[in-house]
Amino acid sequence: MTESSELRDAVTELKGSIDRLRDELVRKDVYAVDQKLLTKQIDDVDADVKELEGRIEKADERRAADRRLLITAFVLPLVLLVIQLYLAAQTGGPS
Repeated sequence: MTESSELRDAVTELKGSIDRLRDELVRKDVYAVDQKLLTKQIDDVDADVKELEGRIEKADERRAADRRLLITAFVLPLVLLVIQLYLAAQTGGPS
């Protein structure tokens, strides 16, 4: 009977170990859902990065346009004024 009770205890202990391991395992459907969520989050971050890159590119284009406007609106008239004054000084002024 000792052997029988030892065997019964071993089987009971083994069943308990299997139950504990089963509780620790992640089910396939839970794992699949988790992976889909992770993939969606990565895709969302990728879309956000692309949007930010587009915004940065547009901001760079605006800065370039602002520089052109600054040159056209302020610097170029000053250069033309200096040229006119120089030419007026060289020719002796308006007649």
